[in-house]
Amino acid sequence: MSHNQYCQLLTWDTLFFGYKVAKLTKTICSDKQYDEFIMEVKTHQLRLVYYFVPVEEQLANEFSKRKNFFLTDTKITYSRNFSPKEIFPVDQHIYPYESTIPDEVLYRLSLSAGVHSRFKVDSNFRNHEYERLYRKWIEESTNRKIADQTFVYIDNGIKKGLITIRKNKKSGDIGLIAVNANDRGKGIGSKLINAVLQWLKNQKIWEVNVVTQKKNMEACKLYEKNGFRISNQQNIYHLWF
Repeated sequence: MSHNQYCQLLTWDTLFFGYKVAKLTKTICSDKQYDEFIMEVKTHQLRLVYYFVPVEEQLANEFSKRKNFFLTDTKITYSRNFSPKEIFPVDQHIYPYESTIPDEVLYRLSLSAGVHSRFKVDSNFRNHEYERLYRKWIEESTNRKIADQTFVYIDNGIKKGLITIRKNKKSGDIGLIAVNANDRGKGIGSKLINAVLQWLKNQKIWEVNVVTQKKNMEACKLYEKNGFRISNQQNIYHLWF
């Protein structure tokens, strides 16, 4: 697909899901643009197209609503800056996960992290995409392909939470964060975030970002309680063919 077209084929998603997946690279605000887009979809036999639209782009969102595009998620990016003087006490129950292979508890926690994921809420997925994706996510995190460290919260030998972190040149990205359902409301999530902030501080990195879903109010409250602020919001539409 050339740069002049509407869609960019997503090779990883296509191979992983087993059907052609692309993302829209142009904003669609008119019937003419929509017709051109549909022609391209048919030409390349696309099955699924992701459409990311900033919430402030009113025309594009109104057109998407008029065309009954399936709004799967409002993606919120939270960011937090901190100074070298800040202190983040690391709880005694938090340990780096040493193995490169996740155990069944980590798999279960990872799946619980995605209950509001667009890959779960979209019932058009019929091939266990959500489960496969989140299992892959924790596998690629513990083997350090997409994360630099995984921390677990362990109490009396029982893993009750996890968090993964990846560092970039000037910031860190929290990937997965999850707390066992029976142990929520006990401050474990905040303790896991503190462990990540201290780890980043040791790396001399002073900014951290995390992405969640607007519907995941529990996660939003956790981040805001820990000093994170919204830096970006996008509506994500799924278009199936």
